[in-house]
Amino acid sequence: MAGVAVKAGSYLISDFVQKRMLKGRYGIEDADAIIQKRGLKYKAAALVGAKVATKSVPGAALITGGMLAKALFDRGGKRRKARREADRKLLKKAEDS
Repeated sequence: MAGVAVKAGSYLISDFVQKRMLKGRYGIEDADAIIQKRGLKYKAAALVGAKVATKSVPGAALITGGMLAKALFDRGGKRRKARREADRKLLKKAEDS
């Protein structure tokens, strides 16, 4: 029972933090819609990543390295184009809801 309560609490905290991060860029209503539209694939990927990262040091290094590589790639020359495309897609998803 305690495990279920802890997991439920972590999901609520995660959603809260993500909404606050998105709120500054998209507004509270769009941020809510973006969070609600995230599907099972996103949640499964986050769960698998968290499990791999917490089970072993090499797993944590792998996940951290992947996240760092993605961040560096996004900041590269394609940053502005990728950001515009992502903004359009997220706002369209938010409007469709």
